[in-house]
Amino acid sequence: MSGDDMEGEDIELFARFARRPSASLHGRRARETRPLARADRQRSITPSVKNRQLNLKVTSEFYERVAALARNLGTSMAELVERAVEDYARPREEA
Repeated sequence: MSGDDMEGEDIELFARFARRPSASLHGRRARETRPLARADRQRSITPSVKNRQLNLKVTSEFYERVAALARNLGTSMAELVERAVEDYARPREEA
């Protein structure tokens, strides 16, 4: 590979990081003022302040199940897990 070929690859690489040709103040304002996606709205309206992180490794099936439940309930996955733990910790009535 000659030096000219390498320069061409470098130029192609830098071209990908160039500003978008359609970038404008009008386009930026439109992007910044459009409504938040549903998932982002759900995250932003959570009333409790989260200040600790809990990392878990789970199976793909369990992750998909928790994600689907959270979507159906209209809450975050973290809130769903918190509710499940609180429910599990409640004393059970003897039959």
